[in-house]
Amino acid sequence: FVDDGILNVYTSTQWPSYLQSVLSATLDIDDDLISVKKTKSTGQSTNGIWRNATLAVQTAVASYLTGKPVKLMLSREEQHLFMAIGMPVMVKHRTAVTKDGHITAMQINIEADIGAWNPFAQEIADRLVIASCGVYTPENINVTARAVTSSKPPTSIYSQMIDSQSFFAVENQLSLIADKTNMLPGEIRDLNMNAHAKDMPFIFKLEKTSDVLNNVLSVSDFNRKYITFRMETKQIIEKNIY
Repeated sequence: FVDDGILNVYTSTQWPSYLQSVLSATLDIDDDLISVKKTKSTGQSTNGIWRNATLAVQTAVASYLTGKPVKLMLSREEQHLFMAIGMPVMVKHRTAVTKDGHITAMQINIEADIGAWNPFAQEIADRLVIASCGVYTPENINVTARAVTSSKPPTSIYSQMIDSQSFFAVENQLSLIADKTNMLPGEIRDLNMNAHAKDMPFIFKLEKTSDVLNNVLSVSDFNRKYITFRMETKQIIEKNIY
């Protein structure tokens, strides 16, 4: 609402100064005539920087042009339909593996859609690259990453989640390799954790990662369950084929 020439905006923004500058540029008014009041938010992952700014600006424009107070509340359904969740990332792996399961080379291509504009583009690309091999140490690595702009709304950044898509992609690749080499998922992972650690450009302190993995496999009885699942799946496939 506008009160005594001052535009008052109440919203759960995480970046008040940015919102103020965007409102100033959109409405062509001085920063001093804009007051941003931060309301309670539910956490970084549920209230994106850009998403909030876009909605706040739309509401402020309506109030500024009509001279009336305006309140915008989107339903859950509206948020689901019109707000893209997360940042689209495509990760492609090509991996060279010996018969005994040693990864000799990884070629990884990463493409992230960062939306119309994003000041964190470089950090997002860097973090995706650093996490691209996960905790594994192949003999040779080639990683290419692109942060691509698009007509979509600018994506937000949630520092604790940037790496997740790269980690998920490499773990998915390791599972596929285990399937192709007829090795157990835990076995192929343990084999490639420290094989060429001293030559890796990305340094992680693995500490007792291998011990933790093997303990989880033992306690969960994963290997027996995995083999049983594979046998049952194979029988179902063969039955359907013949």
